[in-house]
Amino acid sequence: MKLYQPTKRYQAGISAVETLLVVLVVVMLSVTGLVLYQHHKDSNARNNTATSPSQTASQQKSNTTTKSNALAQVTPTAFVSGLLRPLTSGDESQLEQLLTPAFKSFRQQRLAAGPCNYPPKQSLVCDSLLEASTGNGLTSLSPTITDFTFKNGQKGKRVTYQLIRGGSGPGTTYFTFYLLPRNNSWLLNDYMDVFVPQVNASAYSPLPGEMEEQGQ
Repeated sequence: MKLYQPTKRYQAGISAVETLLVVLVVVMLSVTGLVLYQHHKDSNARNNTATSPSQTASQQKSNTTTKSNALAQVTPTAFVSGLLRPLTSGDESQLEQLLTPAFKSFRQQRLAAGPCNYPPKQSLVCDSLLEASTGNGLTSLSPTITDFTFKNGQKGKRVTYQLIRGGSGPGTTYFTFYLLPRNNSWLLNDYMDVFVPQVNASAYSPLPGEMEEQGQ
């Protein structure tokens, strides 16, 4: 028996159809992959550039908080000016909030020792030259501000005002405030003032700090 054999032409037709199908499948897969890749790329780009409302609000709040903290920092000069206001007005309760416990105790002992030449509530210590009229005058002066280390190792600032006096006994009074940092402000940890007659002016330096033992 002679088996049927397809002609070469029929075989060639089958081969062409198969090839065409393969090509179509490859093209479809390529197009699908390209579309998916482009979609993924666009999605990533949107995620990188877009910020959600909550993220924007959080960033704005963070920036505002940082700016507020920077603006709230009290300078040593501003603190001393604020210290002089309750001192010259006699507001003892407000004044004590600006003192360290060590200096508050030291001041109370000095005021109790008396006698004072003027009302104690207008003095940081009883024998101090700093009273109401002098204190108001300091706010118009530019102080010298330097870093300071107390004997117990704590770091602070030293604010020194120089008030030149004339008259029959000319000279310079040095008012020195020793400050310790407290959050974004300061506390007064020690104070001293010294009057130096003009004849002795060259022999005195206000910078060493004679009363730093009150470090807390």
